[in-house]
Amino acid sequence: MAKRELKTGGSLSPVVRFIDKPNSMFLGTLKRVNSSTYGILATFVIKECTAPIKKKEGENLVEIEVQPGDEVGVFASGQLADKLSLAEIGNEIEIQYHGKKLNEKTGREFNDFTVSVIE
Repeated sequence: MAKRELKTGGSLSPVVRFIDKPNSMFLGTLKRVNSSTYGILATFVIKECTAPIKKKEGENLVEIEVQPGDEVGVFASGQLADKLSLAEIGNEIEIQYHGKKLNEKTGREFNDFTVSVIE
């Protein structure tokens, strides 16, 4: 009998990588939201995106091409997770990533996002 080790942490779906490109945007329809170890994983049907979209191949993330209508994931924690938690399944969502900003009160950097529902 063969034995196969089960591993976690790999994503089968392509994932939008905002942090790889400041001042990027994403537009898509929210399909579902799942909890993950580090926040949430929101699945979208993509309409438009200027941020890199990557998929795990072995130990590496490689940039891939996707077409409008394909499903992609957005891992979200902190500010982005809080904003996406206000969205409803089926909403058309635009996410703009402005890059890292400094919180002047704490002196810590954070990823700055604007999240909008397109009506």
